[in-house]
Amino acid sequence: MQPLECIKNTVLPSWEIVADGLNQSSEIYLTPREIKIGENMADILIVDDDRQNLELLKLLLECEGIEAHCASSGEEALPKITERTFSLMITDLNMHGMNGFELSRKAQEIAPRMPIIMSTGDFSPEITRLAMEIGIAKILAKPFHPHRMLATIRGVLGKWSVRKDASSAR
Repeated sequence: MQPLECIKNTVLPSWEIVADGLNQSSEIYLTPREIKIGENMADILIVDDDRQNLELLKLLLECEGIEAHCASSGEEALPKITERTFSLMITDLNMHGMNGFELSRKAQEIAPRMPIIMSTGDFSPEITRLAMEIGIAKILAKPFHPHRMLATIRGVLGKWSVRKDASSAR
């Protein structure tokens, strides 16, 4: 089966990679082969209080052969982070209860080597500043495009593994 073939006829919202300086009209065309994430990928945790977003991201990742775990709140995510090692967390910013910033701070205390991608429909320079201060690896604006999400995950994990390799070599 080709990557993403299982969701070929599924309509997904599209994300724009705002933090990379691409504007809303920019297009990135990647073939499924170029964005294949890999068979040795560890688990990814998705945190969003919107059930549809959780299910769409889970489907997208599972189509790529990645085990995706879901939490509908920060409060539900923290015990999962404590119990298991995730290679990446994708969290929404605006959630009921604990927001994505608070979750990210607490998650980094528990798992400091886990990179975080934050998604938001309310992108602003202030959000970018706060995310950088917290150490969030990437901010993506909603809605998302599946190829862009996968390319972003691959990019973040690639950069993070280079950082981990460099710090362990010291």
